[in-house]
Amino acid sequence: MINAIFTSLAQIYKQYYYYGFWGVEITQAIMMNFCKLTSLACCFRDGAMDQSTLKRREKYYAIKTTHIPFLEYLSYMYYCGSTLCGPNFEYKDFVNFIELKENYSKIPPTI
Repeated sequence: MINAIFTSLAQIYKQYYYYGFWGVEITQAIMMNFCKLTSLACCFRDGAMDQSTLKRREKYYAIKTTHIPFLEYLSYMYYCGSTLCGPNFEYKDFVNFIELKENYSKIPPTI
């Protein structure tokens, strides 16, 4: 809720003082953070619900722990591949990509 209010205020400020500005500004990054935070909250909610009521996709992406490490949270929120313009991706996909698990296990080394 705080992020949504801050995004709205930043957008109003930008429209009032910088009308017609076509550069990258803070509101774009805040909006992507809002999408990621909402997605993360839904995954936590799915992990706390009864698994028999969830769809297959919701079961797959559900986060069953009560918290995640702070450094992982920051790395998910500010991953350079999606901070400014997207795409939005689920937290479990991010962890699997970092740890080279499941679909990401066959990525060749870049060195």
